[in-house]
Amino acid sequence: MKSIITTLAIFIGIIAQAQIEKGTMSIGTTLDGNYDRGVNNYQFNNVTSYNWGFKLTPTFEYFVKNNLSVGAGIGYGIQQNIRNTEPLTMNQFPTTIANTIENYSVSLFVRKFWTVNKKIGVYIQPKLSSFYNETTNKNKVDNPAFPENLQTAYTYSNYWNHNLNLNAGVHYFVTPKWSLKAETLVSQANITKSTQTFRLFYTNINLTFGINYFFGKK
Repeated sequence: MKSIITTLAIFIGIIAQAQIEKGTMSIGTTLDGNYDRGVNNYQFNNVTSYNWGFKLTPTFEYFVKNNLSVGAGIGYGIQQNIRNTEPLTMNQFPTTIANTIENYSVSLFVRKFWTVNKKIGVYIQPKLSSFYNETTNKNKVDNPAFPENLQTAYTYSNYWNHNLNLNAGVHYFVTPKWSLKAETLVSQANITKSTQTFRLFYTNINLTFGINYFFGKK
């Protein structure tokens, strides 16, 4: 019994020492991106596709209690899919289809930390975000029978969507002021003008990486 009490006391002491104190502030950012290229040969066409994108989200948070912060973020992201088709027959023309989505976001979040020691901790983060999305679609056919300005057609649309996410993450303090973090999406509710979706649990891992600087108390 005495050994159990001693172990608990040591554990509580470690947690207390590792707390992020009330009044601490932090600025940081997350960055995630993707890129892939694929080549497919169909019956009469060679098709090359490119998918790439990134998202950057600076944040600020304030610790209203030990290991509990509230914060806000702004973000910009872009995702583009390009599909180039080279025909293998004489009666067709090369085509390029490019779909681009840019989004601008604002978010509010609450982050609860549990620190294992002075270096490592985990957290959960409910976050409410609003996104303004701009979509541009480009369709180009290299048909010499048409003037160049008529070979390309564009369409444009914009819309809002709103997310309520639950994220979980781990942070590692490289120094007392700087931490690295990795975060994954646990569940999400998504609302647009015409649709509402809810996913209770994401089985696939989708990691986002970031860095934070802490100042004031800690």
